[in-house]
Amino acid sequence: MSRSAIAVAAGIAALLAVAGASADERYSLERRGSVVVRLDHETGAVSRCEERGKSLVCEAAADDLAALQDEVARLDTALGEEKAKSDALGAENRALRRALRDAGVRPPEGSEGLAEGLPSEAEVKDLAGWIAMVARVMRGLMGEEERDAPSSDGKRL
Repeated sequence: MSRSAIAVAAGIAALLAVAGASADERYSLERRGSVVVRLDHETGAVSRCEERGKSLVCEAAADDLAALQDEVARLDTALGEEKAKSDALGAENRALRRALRDAGVRPPEGSEGLAEGLPSEAEVKDLAGWIAMVARVMRGLMGEEERDAPSSDGKRL
């Protein structure tokens, strides 16, 4: 190992030791593979630090929480808009059915009660949950099968 690599490693180790020494320090550092994550305890800002040459260079990480909150707010707004559209279409559909019934127009044979035979939203959610559970079990079984299968050299993985 070269002197510069040893110096960088020693510097990172010292920084990690100092950061972990006291909870009252402003920053704490944690190694994640080749990356060091720095947390500013005063602001909550997170920085991603990497070894570059003989230095440890830190760059502010994107504020993932704020981005996720913005996306949730956007999706909530879109969901509200889609629900309003759905409600309006449902009301329009009921009005058209009433108008057709009042005009004496009969629905095509065999179409009576089709909407009443559809599953409820709760039943659809239950089915989706069941399908997700089956998928998890199947993924688990596939993973076990891959671990139990012999590799190309005849040894088990």
